[in-house]
Amino acid sequence: MQKSFIDHGTISVDQTRYHSDANPGEISIGIKRAGGSDGAVAISYRTIDATAVGGESQNDGSDYIKMEGTLWFRHGETNKTIDLVINPNAHDHSTLIVALQRPLLGATLGEECAMVITICKTEVAVKVETRPCWLKSLEITTTRTSRLKRLTSSSSPVR
Repeated sequence: MQKSFIDHGTISVDQTRYHSDANPGEISIGIKRAGGSDGAVAISYRTIDATAVGGESQNDGSDYIKMEGTLWFRHGETNKTIDLVINPNAHDHSTLIVALQRPLLGATLGEECAMVITICKTEVAVKVETRPCWLKSLEITTTRTSRLKRLTSSSSPVR
């Protein structure tokens, strides 16, 4: 008798799947499920201010529109996207982080669980740099523009 093996997969950012467009300023960030696609699974995601400041709309003086939510994968699905809106008047060379966290229903968090996005208006592009999940904490100071204060490492995923 053959044993059955269920693999819900590992979810991580897919640094090769993104697209930026200066007008309207939306970036599609690829999220991948690898190593298995059995059953429905989910992952939480959110944006974190670094030097870029997130807001609620394109008219509030922010660099981008904040996001937080849960991304659901159906049985067999391996790719999803998160659409991030960059405001037209965003500060050049400002950065933000998109972090995956809290996998649900048997999925695991992949090694590449966070992405640093640098807004480069002069190039009409976005530089994307993935960060492995050994990132433990992000201490953010709240000043006029939030600045990334310290990044500490550990074997724990982003919390």
